[in-house]
Amino acid sequence: MRRLALSLVALATAASAGAQGSTLPGAHPISSQAHEAQFASAMRAQVDSVVAHLSADLKSKNAGWIASSYADGAVITLDDGNRIARRDEIKKYFARILDRARSGRLAVQDVTETRGGFLVDAQLLFEMNVPGSDPHELAVPVVLQMNPGAENVLAIYAQKGGDVPIVDALGAPTRSLAVGKGDSLRVRVTDAAGIVMPNVAVTFDVASGGGTVSPATATTGGEGIATTYFTMGTEVKPIRVTAVASVLPGVPVEFRIRATAVAP
Repeated sequence: MRRLALSLVALATAASAGAQGSTLPGAHPISSQAHEAQFASAMRAQVDSVVAHLSADLKSKNAGWIASSYADGAVITLDDGNRIARRDEIKKYFARILDRARSGRLAVQDVTETRGGFLVDAQLLFEMNVPGSDPHELAVPVVLQMNPGAENVLAIYAQKGGDVPIVDALGAPTRSLAVGKGDSLRVRVTDAAGIVMPNVAVTFDVASGGGTVSPATATTGGEGIATTYFTMGTEVKPIRVTAVASVLPGVPVEFRIRATAVAP
C-alpha cells in the first residue's frame, strides 16, 4: 500500500503546479501547500480504503459486495452497446465473471482533484481461467468519484467496456461415439449481461485424435448458437475438438470424445 500512497502524493504535488496537468473536466490546481497536504491525505485515506475493501471482495468472490461499490444510478456500458444499470443486474454481471476468474484485483491509474472532491481512474483486473490453456486477463475500466456531502463515500459511478463474452458448450462436453459415426457440436455465445450474440464466427478444430468437422467455421444465429458436425475417424483413441469464438480469441471451449469400436 506504500507505493499507492506515494503515487497519490506525487499526483497531488503535480496538480499544485497548475491546471495543465489536470486530465478530467472540472479539475483545478491546488492553491496552497496546506491544501495539498490535506488533499493528498484525503485521497490516500479514501482510495486505500476502497482498494482494501474491493480487494477483499474480489478475493472472496462476493459479487454482491462488489456491486454495492457502484453508486446509485451507476451504469455499465458494455463493448457491444448493451447497458447494465440495476444493482441486481450488476451483481449478476460480476457473478458471471467471478465464476470463471482465478483471481481479481483493483489497480489505480490516476487520481484527479475536482471541485468538491476527486475522481479516480482505475481497472478491475481479473485472471480468467481457460480450461486446458493459460489464463487470460480481463481489464474492466472504472471511474470512481468522491464528492463530500450526505454520503461522503468513494463509489464507482461509471464503467465503459469490461465485456466478458461467454462461450459455453451445449450438451455433454464429453461423449462417446463409435468409429465412423458422427454428432453435432454446438456452442452458445452471450455477452456479460447474458444477452445472446448473433453473427459471431466460431471456428471448430480437431485438436487431437482424428476425425473431421464440417463446417470448420460457423456463425451464431438469433439464439447465439453455432453448430458444426463432427465425424469420427477410423481409429479408437481419445479425441479433442475445440471451438473458438471471434469475440474471445485464444480462449477455446473443448469437446472431449471417446472413440469406441463398432460392435461386430
